[in-house]
Amino acid sequence: MKTHIMLLLVLATIIIAISHRASGATLLWTNTLPVNATLTDLMPDGKGGVVICYSLVTSAYIRYLDKNGVKLWESIFSSASEAYADYISKKQVIVVVFQSGQFAAWQFELKTGNSQPIASAAGSDFTFGPAVPTANKDAKGFFLFQRVTATNARVIQRYSYK
Repeated sequence: MKTHIMLLLVLATIIIAISHRASGATLLWTNTLPVNATLTDLMPDGKGGVVICYSLVTSAYIRYLDKNGVKLWESIFSSASEAYADYISKKQVIVVVFQSGQFAAWQFELKTGNSQPIASAAGSDFTFGPAVPTANKDAKGFFLFQRVTATNARVIQRYSYK
């Protein structure tokens, strides 16, 4: 009888150990931004991809990466100091850019990167967008922004929760 109980306890312990194995974040991919770029926003698309807004010198950039970290398109706004992703759906992203002294909203098609202006706010003292990235996670994982101190490199990293 004691042998059966011991055997069941050992078996139960093994099953519990297997089912509760340690889980941790797993790096899925990375995407490098230009050296000295300033990340202004990133917004997950809900499918593993992400829209990244960053600035460099006197231009703002919007980059869209798919679920594998591959750049599908990138748009540049000259004479712009910042950009923010305010809304994303399956087909589009709304981005606000501060360019030539005013804020303007743009609608981008996620598939092609084609864009069109929506609205501008010349002479206004209000701002669109956050001062820090809006979101860095979705249902399957999260994004981190890494600045390598030694080289000043900037890297977007995609992690899964598993």
